[in-house]
Amino acid sequence: MEAFNYFLTLIVSFLGLFAGILIAYLTKEEYKELEKSMKLAAFGLIVGMTISIFMFYHIVLWISLPLVIIIALIVQYVKIPDYIMFILLGVVFYISSFYEALLMINSFLIFTYGILATTFKVNAKKEKWFRLTGKIFLRFVPYIIVGGILFFI
Repeated sequence: MEAFNYFLTLIVSFLGLFAGILIAYLTKEEYKELEKSMKLAAFGLIVGMTISIFMFYHIVLWISLPLVIIIALIVQYVKIPDYIMFILLGVVFYISSFYEALLMINSFLIFTYGILATTFKVNAKKEKWFRLTGKIFLRFVPYIIVGGILFFI
């Protein structure tokens, strides 16, 4: 894959975080009712990324199914901070880059996960837009760094 396409896709998938901030500011009260279903959707996105990687790499079902179940249980019951999850998603992004279709699928899922991750973490009433955007950028920039370093290795 060309470097320009790789990094452009990496950056666009990263912009889901800022879309989540925008949604939090535009819908300050409405999204609180959907918190449980959005957490379930984030869980589904992680499982979907895992399944898509196993399918594209043709890992046999009797190996991939227990791994998907183990990853699903870890994601569901172990409290993984979002910035650690995005570092892991940088690795997923790199693994996906070997197949263009898989990269498009997982970059969309990462974008959507970014929306879900920041929408509920943002307290839109208390923080200013510019300060919050800077904090989110500094906290999640390791996703871009990990994805970029892995490309050059």
